[in-house]
Amino acid sequence: MVGPTQAGKTRLANQLGGVKVKEEYDPTLGVRILEFDVDIQHNSEDLEVKIELWDLSGDNRFETCYHSVCDKLDGLVVVYNSATTQSSDVSIW
Repeated sequence: MVGPTQAGKTRLANQLGGVKVKEEYDPTLGVRILEFDVDIQHNSEDLEVKIELWDLSGDNRFETCYHSVCDKLDGLVVVYNSATTQSSDVSIW
């Protein structure tokens, strides 16, 4: 998950991973990795999918590591909050 600071990346990652959501803002430093399993059904077959979700900091001081972190990803979630002023300064990684 990538996006500007205070866009809600960690809150969304916590909800997806089943982690209790904290009410106070606690910025991610660098990257936070959540690992969890999801049960899905594919072609009438029940499967357990292992998810490794990387929650990247939106702080510009960590921007130089984005390309390395995203090198071999299978998907990218861009989180953007139009209600915050920080989101207007988005530069896509």
